[in-house]
Amino acid sequence: MPRVLDHAVLSLYDVTMKPNQYLTIEQITETLNLGTRAVMNLVRRGELPSYRFGDQIRIDAGDLAKFIEASRVQAGGQCFFTEGETNGSEKNN
Repeated sequence: MPRVLDHAVLSLYDVTMKPNQYLTIEQITETLNLGTRAVMNLVRRGELPSYRFGDQIRIDAGDLAKFIEASRVQAGGQCFFTEGETNGSEKNN
């Protein structure tokens, strides 16, 4: 059963109005419904800008909102996968 996100994980519209709010990797994984490894890969590839404070990684809420908007697939458009990637709905036989 999915957890209800706490108030620290804001909607897309809320985060765009609150600059310099830094979110943890855990908050990002909950917001995007992705695993830690997937989020860290986005950070390592530079697709999701991040900040390092000591040994902690943080994502600016405004940068997350921009990332989400840039990731939008237009209605009627196609979602392309590179070779070996899937959307996770295929079953292994």
